[in-house]
Amino acid sequence: MKPIKRLFIVTAIEEEWGGSESLWFAAVPYLLKQGIQLFVIKGSISREHAKFKWLAEQGVLLIDLVMRPEGQKKPERTPAILNRFENNIANYCIHLEVYKPDLILINQGVNFDGLYFGLFAQKAGIPYAILAHKAVEFFWPQPQERAFMKDVWKGSLRNYFVSEHNLLHTRYQFGMDIPETERVYYPIRRYAEPLPLPSAEETYRLACVGRLFLLDKGQDIILRILAEPVWRNRNIQVDFIGSGGDKEALMEMAEYLKLQNVRFIGYSTNEHIWEDYHALLLPSRSEGLPLVVQEAMASGRISIAGNAGGTAEVVVDGRNGFLGEANVNDFSSTMERAWERRMDWEEMGRQAFQDFQAFYPEQPVERFAESVNSLMYG
Repeated sequence: MKPIKRLFIVTAIEEEWGGSESLWFAAVPYLLKQGIQLFVIKGSISREHAKFKWLAEQGVLLIDLVMRPEGQKKPERTPAILNRFENNIANYCIHLEVYKPDLILINQGVNFDGLYFGLFAQKAGIPYAILAHKAVEFFWPQPQERAFMKDVWKGSLRNYFVSEHNLLHTRYQFGMDIPETERVYYPIRRYAEPLPLPSAEETYRLACVGRLFLLDKGQDIILRILAEPVWRNRNIQVDFIGSGGDKEALMEMAEYLKLQNVRFIGYSTNEHIWEDYHALLLPSRSEGLPLVVQEAMASGRISIAGNAGGTAEVVVDGRNGFLGEANVNDFSSTMERAWERRMDWEEMGRQAFQDFQAFYPEQPVERFAESVNSLMYG
């Protein structure tokens, strides 16, 4: 019998939950089958959230970094460059000492927002791997943090990326090759054939699915375009599906613009959402490789999307969707091109389905779990 190993999954995602949590979460059952003892560590955990409740039921230990274990003293002060994370780092170091994990998997939203976890893993002599979901052209590491971050990348056993863009831009940002890289893929429901397109006799229904966070997703661009006279008079409905800190701002903007063809649905757990919509509308300013774009393609739906992150790696303009830059002028032209070809959406959706089948590998979650397991057991 092989020895029991301890794995820390440390996630730097600040939101309650999001697409950037989906891969490690889907890998949990496979890791547990290997007899690995799992710990999920986050700044603050919403223990009433369905995903975290399920993890707890499986015996995964949930650790909030905002809380220090009772009776444990705060360790020595962290380096000045990391003062903004001081409380989280202090409690993280306590847990490293108490549980002594065999491996730490660092789950990052951006390609450097969790690297300080790697720094203190190095200090404790604990092996680690890094999973990065996004690299942003306009968001770079602070100059005083670059040196330790480069060392963390170099010291990682495996560096996982969800798109070629993320890897390439990370190389640019740090001015070096990133060692031991591996491409990984999100868990996505597969269909045997494209879903039938809903009727458009009365209205074309577009879904903007994602966190209501303007800096990334650019939902304000949609509202400004829909306020143009030509779009006010078209039989189109746009539903914003998701939650986030900018919900109130977007709703107030829509009310100010007197838009009658938008709805805010909120977070949805509907696994068959694409049965009700003709296309995805997502003018992102920054992305990794959007989970929702791949979900739409897997369902046989086109994407009218911002050319951000790795989106262009799967969406080919005019073939299986439409791409535009995340500004009102260019994305308005992109939406106009899509509208002019609305009679082609069904055929383009079939092409999107075929293209998804071609690039998406078999059993990607199992492959990722096996890769992590190999780092622990060799």
